[in-house]
Amino acid sequence: MQNVNTKKCAECGKAKFFREFDKCKKNKDGYSVWCKECKKEYRKIYSAKPKKKISFKTCNSCKQNKLVLHSTNSSPLAEYQRTEN
Repeated sequence: MQNVNTKKCAECGKAKFFREFDKCKKNKDGYSVWCKECKKEYRKIYSAKPKKKISFKTCNSCKQNKLVLHSTNSSPLAEYQRTEN
């Protein structure tokens, strides 16, 4: 049962106090649907994934478009963080 001072997180399903949610003007109650803890975990997992940039390059000899994948996490710090885990 939800109290008037609590809200249910859409990710973990736990009823938590409003102070445990970020503010969000788009929602009727003015708070995010995910609690701060779930958002933090999601960001941690999402930012650990290497991101790829997709582009096409025209081959000079055959004049066909070729798919090229570029890593956007090419900074030394990002590489170190990925190898540390």
